[in-house]
Amino acid sequence: MTSASWPRDRGCGDRRAPNVAQSRHETVTTISTAGCGDVHSWARNPRVGRTRQNDTVSFATAAAVRRLASAVPGPLRAAAKQPLTPKLAGIAAWVAALALVSRLAIGYLTNAPDQRLADLDVYRTSGLSVLHGQPLYHMLTQVPQVLPFTYPPIAAVFAVPLALVSWPAAQLIWVAFIYVPLAVTIWYAFRPLLTRAGRYSPVAFAALFAMCAYLFPLRDQIRFGQIDILLVALCVADCATAKPRWPRGALIGLATAVKLVPGVSRR
Repeated sequence: MTSASWPRDRGCGDRRAPNVAQSRHETVTTISTAGCGDVHSWARNPRVGRTRQNDTVSFATAAAVRRLASAVPGPLRAAAKQPLTPKLAGIAAWVAALALVSRLAIGYLTNAPDQRLADLDVYRTSGLSVLHGQPLYHMLTQVPQVLPFTYPPIAAVFAVPLALVSWPAAQLIWVAFIYVPLAVTIWYAFRPLLTRAGRYSPVAFAALFAMCAYLFPLRDQIRFGQIDILLVALCVADCATAKPRWPRGALIGLATAVKLVPGVSRR
């Protein structure tokens, strides 16, 4: 260890002795300047000057933080010191989850018009065919997709409400038809985990919702406007509900009426 001594420059007069703070690798000297001379002329190691500058910035930052903290009202500081309750944690988790999912949905809803929710366009066009009395299986969507209707006839009847609203409104409605069934599916599929989470089950629920929304199959749901997650929710609710208020199998039958895939299974 070495110590830095105070130089006596001409015209500077006497100054107070330096305060020496020894560190592990070098000696840093804090000098009280009198307004004359070069403040770096006393440093034997050029690293000392850089350390002095960094310390000055750190002290200024800490002072600014202390001033900001003192400006915060007392009730807010007291609230910040209180632990986060399960209710507030659940609200914060759901706000964050919905923000993440909305960013994903907005990204797909702002695609090029011919690449936006192509399957939803098929359902809505089938509803228009029912309203206008046109042959259901002769209809085609607009170019460049030109997709036919390949679902059971009851699916076109269910799509009539989509035909009664504008295309932008139908897109927004379909976003709810994707993410609400996703929440229902998670509620039934992860019920043991959510029960184990106790009072923090809303936090776990929100985390699962956000993670599942970013899975590739769910991204395709919002990208193409598919109906599969709605069918999954109907089937899971029918099978996982302990004492359903509806006849067991009714929801699976409804899902099969919309699309034949839920009714086709292997034993």
